[in-house]
Amino acid sequence: MKTLAEAKAEFFEAARHQGSICPCCGRFGKVYKRKLHSGMAAVLVLMYRFHNLGYTHIHTLINATTTPAVAAAIRGDFAKLRYWSLIEEEHVESPNGEKKSSGKWRITGAGARFVEGSETVQKYVWLYKGKCLGFIGESVTIHGALGDRFKYSELMG
Repeated sequence: MKTLAEAKAEFFEAARHQGSICPCCGRFGKVYKRKLHSGMAAVLVLMYRFHNLGYTHIHTLINATTTPAVAAAIRGDFAKLRYWSLIEEEHVESPNGEKKSSGKWRITGAGARFVEGSETVQKYVWLYKGKCLGFIGESVTIHGALGDRFKYSELMG
């Protein structure tokens, strides 16, 4: 009989590859290796340019650019920059005391340093159900990330 720790380790190892069925709940799970790609880096540069606005609704940034690639990245992967601590979301408190998303984001100090070229981050993040499990890969600069296009086939492995 396996311990819970052994079952979890086995599940996550399989989930990093082809996905796996959880031995506890019976649900399918997959751990995704997501890359900091050029679209995300372009959004970060845009956020840096408008950082004086503080927390900004993402549609404001979409309206500030006419580049279709950047606009598409803003609508899609931009929020994943939070896993690298390059951006942060503003949270508001509802009348019942519950924290809710405002839909507004801002670049962090680490994000600004990354755009300025004085900081690097690891190229990949492991994600499972919206949670960061860790990082992998070589360090990447803003210039390296801007030159690295998103590849769907790489995501799906």
